[in-house]
Amino acid sequence: MSFELLGDLDWLAVVIAAAAYFVLGAIWYARPVLGKAWMDAGGMQIPAEGQRPGPAIFAVPAAGSLLSAIALGMIAAAGTTSSATWSRRSSSRRSSICDRHGGRKVRQPRRRSRRG
Repeated sequence: MSFELLGDLDWLAVVIAAAAYFVLGAIWYARPVLGKAWMDAGGMQIPAEGQRPGPAIFAVPAAGSLLSAIALGMIAAAGTTSSATWSRRSSSRRSSICDRHGGRKVRQPRRRSRRG
């Protein structure tokens, strides 16, 4: 695996995506939404009044959100191709067809499939 794509990432977009992912998770697991059902299913206790959860309950999902956003950004950067590359390929093919026929466009014959 190559980490060369890390230099090509739009880091502002990665940070915004990680923050959005973290906020969406915070809303999803909030008590009024699905938090109570999630805590009941996991056998977790709702902290008593005056008790606050430790920092790990926020730090671990934030780090996971950041790693997910970086991985998604690397996948997106690795899979993108320039549209100019595709247009150059198709235009060079068209020009080579025209050059072979004295500059006029010639329709390519269709190949017939043999069915036996």
